[in-house]
Amino acid sequence: MREIYKIEGLDCANCAKKVEEHLNKSPKIEYASLDFVNSKLFIDYITPMEEVELAMYIAQVNRDAIISKNQELDTSIKILSKKNINLLIRII
Repeated sequence: MREIYKIEGLDCANCAKKVEEHLNKSPKIEYASLDFVNSKLFIDYITPMEEVELAMYIAQVNRDAIISKNQELDTSIKILSKKNINLLIRII
């Protein structure tokens, strides 16, 4: 199953590459591709992930990244704030 996300908060192409490589290590993801220029993340899932789970997985390598299935990000659909991600990581 393919999902397309809008991804923001990546400062450089190297940051995007690290996120992409990390995603491709997940046993739930068959293939991930990140288009840094257009801020798009393409994921072919083996086992689908909830957006919160995906955001937490990405936060392991980049805590500033924000994903959304919608093409527009606004405060009502941001997955997790940086503060909440840091708290969740400490809990886990």
